Amino acid sequence: MAEYCAADPRRLKGMVLAPANDPAWSARTIKDLVHEDWVAAVCPLLPEGLPIDDPDLEPIWAAANDADLPICSIDFSEGVVLPPGLHPMGVTEGCPWRLGPHPAAWYREGRCARRVRS
Repeated sequence: MAEYCAADPRRLKGMVLAPANDPAWSARTIKDLVHEDWVAAVCPLLPEGLPIDDPDLEPIWAAANDADLPICSIDFSEGVVLPPGLHPMGVTEGCPWRLGPHPAAWYREGRCARRVRS
């Protein structure tokens, strides 16, 4: 990513991929890469069935917060929006079902208030 973005570092940016299967490793990676010119956000890679507000993911949220990086959520749907549990192979939960709980969960746990920068 660094090599690709080096062609025009003011314009070309990327996301740090943060696998949820190892939150501690993901947090270390975020901390290691935060000063790279290309880093613009953190993208958590959640396996199907793992909610975004799972407490085990706290190292990722804390590292992103400390680095002052936004979170980018990708739902991995292919244009098919179905309720949880009713999806064809290769498609996880549709966007409204997966993204809908995020703000509510984060506000409930006080995460949004913690991440606000003045």
